[in-house]
Amino acid sequence: MADHRLLTCTSRRPGPRRRRPTAHDQPPTGRSLVTAAAQPSATGVPAYTQVLPRLPQSVRRARSLVEITLAAWHLPELTFEADLVVTELVANAAAHAVGPTISVTITRCGPRRVRVAVVDQDEAAVPTPRSADAWDEHGRGLALIEATSRRWGTERLPSAKRVWAELEAEP
Repeated sequence: MADHRLLTCTSRRPGPRRRRPTAHDQPPTGRSLVTAAAQPSATGVPAYTQVLPRLPQSVRRARSLVEITLAAWHLPELTFEADLVVTELVANAAAHAVGPTISVTITRCGPRRVRVAVVDQDEAAVPTPRSADAWDEHGRGLALIEATSRRWGTERLPSAKRVWAELEAEP
């Protein structure tokens, strides 16, 4: 009797086999090749950090980091709020900060509490909530973060700033 746990199924299109890309391959002209992996915290506090390009397209990868981490920590009930927070923080950094990269971190602050943070290299510009008119297309992000999170804030770092929000699951 065969051990079915060892069987895998793969499908391949007929035709010549393509070579796997290597680190020496050049990206297509006009594009930059960016790879990133989440790194666990070295402090002993459960946390994961990912460095991403400071682009609006990085929102998707930041959300993926948050969703995977919350699933691993068995906190799926925080996913909607954490996705909203990280989307706003990354979008704000992409639109207003300087420098080529941002750093996204999700930290477990307690059994039911997490902190989502984005660090960018713009130490001078500290975000402040503003009131948006009914027809304004921008200006509601920090109000959404304030309404969704337990608390939020900013921290000045050497040559950078961190904007963060804490979320807490109901007991």
